[in-house]
Amino acid sequence: MTEITNPKLVRPKVNKILILTIFFIVLNIGLSIFLTYDFYTQGQSTVCSIDNFLSCGGVAESKYVLLFNVPHALLGIVFYTILLIGIGGVLLRVSFHRIIKFLRPQTVLDLLRWASYVAVLYGFYLTYSEISVLKIYSAPYIVQQLLIFIIAGLQIWANTVIHEGKEETQVCEFC
Repeated sequence: MTEITNPKLVRPKVNKILILTIFFIVLNIGLSIFLTYDFYTQGQSTVCSIDNFLSCGGVAESKYVLLFNVPHALLGIVFYTILLIGIGGVLLRVSFHRIIKFLRPQTVLDLLRWASYVAVLYGFYLTYSEISVLKIYSAPYIVQQLLIFIIAGLQIWANTVIHEGKEETQVCEFC
């Protein structure tokens, strides 16, 4: 009698990576809310005014905090909420493809990963602007940009695990 071996599925490992990604996304949403509040209070927030070296005020008052006249922290809230919904939907196995035909789980993860690449490039620009141009080392802004890099890295890791599992088992769990 021959044994039928079940292929080792990668979804449990990918789910753990995506849960970790969601943790960092929630952190970034919270930080973005704080930075948006600081921007709209014109840097008068006492929480963000630690000292001259680590304050948010210099960044919040500069032209580098705006993209199309919208504070980038506010754009971050929108972007990371979309990431949260997309990755959460893949985790909970929401059928996005019933709403829009091409939105299979792998496509959702790919689109979000590519959007994160754009966010990483924008993060590099912001970090350069703050440190090199403004000569301000704002801890909340730098932490926010580090979180952008961590989230993108976790998405790359999840994608790598999915593709390695697909090649090894010939099973497409996210199609």
